[in-house]
Amino acid sequence: MRLNGYIDSNYVVFLNGKQSKEQLLSRLAGELCALDNIKTPDIVLKALLERESLGSTGIGGGIAIPHTRLSFIDDISILIAISKEGIDFNTVDKKMVNILFLVLTPDKDMRKHLATLSHLSHIIKTTDFKKRVLESDDRQKVFEILKEEEDKLNG
Repeated sequence: MRLNGYIDSNYVVFLNGKQSKEQLLSRLAGELCALDNIKTPDIVLKALLERESLGSTGIGGGIAIPHTRLSFIDDISILIAISKEGIDFNTVDKKMVNILFLVLTPDKDMRKHLATLSHLSHIIKTTDFKKRVLESDDRQKVFEILKEEEDKLNG
C-alpha cells in the first residue's frame, strides 16, 4: 500500500485557531468531500462523529486518525491536517493533536480499511514523518515528506 497514491499536496491542510472537535471534523469532512466530489459532507460528518462516540481516534503522541467506512464511496480518501498549536481531540494520552489523518474507506472493503489504518500507524511509529512535517510550512513539502518516508518503508 502507498498512501501517496491516494493524495497529493491538495490533500494537505494547515490549521489555525481554536476549534472544537466537531467544528474541525465538519471543516475537514467538507474539504475532503469537495476534493473527491463526494456530495454528502453532512453524512460523512455524521459517520465520523458516530465513530468518535465509540472512542477517540486520537491515538496519542500528537496524532489522530478519525476514520469511517462509507457505502457510497468506491475508494480510499485521505486528508492530512496539521496544527502547530495543537487541537484538543480527547486523545488517550490527553495531549494535543498536531497531525490528523482523516480517512474514508469503502464500506464493502474491510481489508482495505484495516490496511490503510495499519499503514498509517506504521508510518507514524517507524519514520521521521511527524517530526519532519511539524518543521514544514508547505503543503507540497508535506506531500514530499510522505513520499520519502513511504519510500524508506517500502525499500
